[in-house]
Amino acid sequence: MMRETPAGEAEGEDTAAAPAYVGGEGLSLAVPTPTATPLHPPTDAPVAAIRKYLDSMPQHPSPRKEVTSGVVWRSVRGEVVASFLMTFVTSSAALQPPQPSLMAPCAQPVGGVMDGSSDSGWGWAVRWAVGHGLAMGALSWAVRGAHMSPPTTIALLVTRRVSLLRACLHLVAQVCGALLAAPVLLGMLPRPPRPPQLATHLTAVQGWGAEFLATLMVTLITLSAYEASHNPPRHSKDSSWHQTTPTFSPNAALPVAAAHVAAALFSAEFTGVGLNPARSLALASVTGAWACHWVFWVGPALGGLLAAFTHEYTATKDDVFPPYQQPHLERDTSRPSAITSALASPC
Repeated sequence: MMRETPAGEAEGEDTAAAPAYVGGEGLSLAVPTPTATPLHPPTDAPVAAIRKYLDSMPQHPSPRKEVTSGVVWRSVRGEVVASFLMTFVTSSAALQPPQPSLMAPCAQPVGGVMDGSSDSGWGWAVRWAVGHGLAMGALSWAVRGAHMSPPTTIALLVTRRVSLLRACLHLVAQVCGALLAAPVLLGMLPRPPRPPQLATHLTAVQGWGAEFLATLMVTLITLSAYEASHNPPRHSKDSSWHQTTPTFSPNAALPVAAAHVAAALFSAEFTGVGLNPARSLALASVTGAWACHWVFWVGPALGGLLAAFTHEYTATKDDVFPPYQQPHLERDTSRPSAITSALASPC
C-alpha cells in the first residue's frame, strides 16, 4: 500500500529516499539522501582551468605520422633550400673591403680603410641591410613553408603553431642549409665575407642586447605574417595537415622585408652580420671569427621567446586581421582531447 506524502509524491517510487519518518498525525516525511559528488571538479577549480587551456591547444599529428608525411619533408626541403640561398645572398652583400696591392702599399680604396674589417661610412651597412631585407622578404614569399630563422621557429613552437618534432626538423634544416653555403662562399666570392663579430668598443653584453632587440622586432612582425594565413589551428584540435602547417602570408612580404632592413641597419654597427644564428654559424666557420659566438645564439633565441609571448598575450590580432575562420573539420566537444586525457586525467 502506497501512502501519499504532503508533497503529493508516492513513497514507493523513489528508491533513493531514506526510510520514512511517521509522525504522530500519521503523516510520513521522506528524507532524500544527499546526491553523489560530481566526478568533474567545479568550473572555477585550477584543474578545470588547466583542462580548458589544454583543450584549446591544437592537436598535432603523432610523431610517427609526421615523420612519414610528405608535407613535412616538403617543408624541410624548402627550409634547406631557402636557408642556403639566404646565407649566400646576404653574405655576398656584405664583403670585406679589398686589400691594398703589394706594389702600392700607400694606396687606399675609395670609401674605406685598409684594415680588412671596417669601412668608413655606412656604405657596407646599407648594402647588407638592403640585401638582407629583400632576400628575406622574397624567399618568405616564394617558399611559404620555410622559416629561415631559428628565432622564428622557436616562436612558432612557443605559440603552438608547430609541434616539437617539426621545430627540431626545421632547426636542423636551417643549420644544414647555412653550412652548405659555406664552401660555396669560399669558392665563389672574390673576398671573404664579413664575420659576425662585435665592434671594438662594445662589450659582449651590449652586443647581446643589440641582437636581442633586433630579433625581437623582426620575429614579432614575422609571427603576425604567419598568423594572418594560419588562423584555424588556434581554435581546432583536428589533425589536418592544412591546419598544422603554418604558411607565410604573401601579403606580408613587404612589412617583413622592411623590418629586416631596419633591424640590419640597427645592428650593423654593433654585431656586424648577425640576426640569424644559423647564418652566423656558417660565417664563423668561413672566417674563423669565434670570439663571443654565444652572443649570436643566445640573443636571437631570447628575442624569439619574448616575441612569442608578446604576440600571444598582448597583440590585438582581431583589430588588424579579419575574424578567425571556422575549422575545416568539426570539433568533437563531447570528450576531452588527447592532451587532456594524457596529462590531466589523473586529477
